[in-house]
Amino acid sequence: DGCLEHLFALHQKRWNSKGEPGSFASSSRRDFYRHLGRELLTKKRLELWLLELDGRPVAAQFGFVYRQAAYSLQEGFDPDLTQESVGYVLRAHVLRVMIESGMRYYDFLGGSSESKERWNAEPRQFKHIQLARPQSLGAIYFKARWFGEDSKEWLRERLPSPALELIRKMKQGSS
Repeated sequence: DGCLEHLFALHQKRWNSKGEPGSFASSSRRDFYRHLGRELLTKKRLELWLLELDGRPVAAQFGFVYRQAAYSLQEGFDPDLTQESVGYVLRAHVLRVMIESGMRYYDFLGGSSESKERWNAEPRQFKHIQLARPQSLGAIYFKARWFGEDSKEWLRERLPSPALELIRKMKQGSS
């Protein structure tokens, strides 16, 4: 819990210095990470790293491992030490330890940024998974959506170009 509090404080300090609220402004978000951290710890999947400089926390990373992959969920660093690149120093150490331990994949999660590009991160596409109980209203809704999407794709592949163009114009006219 103490390390999580340092993560929360460092993350908030950085984002607040930019005039942004930060992910941990919400007490429910902090509670979620406390619960998630405990669950991951009991399963030996938690990756919680803290870098100290002169005895005080200056950077933190929170993530988890699964199989041969590590996933970075949140991080924070002291914005007063931006010039010292304490966040990069911690990430470099984490990556070195991960490689040495046999980890084959490191996922920054959360889209792209200049910071992630600095590590030559490659953006990846993910599928959204939606679940519903069989024969429930949710299942009926998903089937109807899939049918509609499949029907549109079927029509796009088979209709002549002039017909598709006419449908597009009609659709724009109704907007």
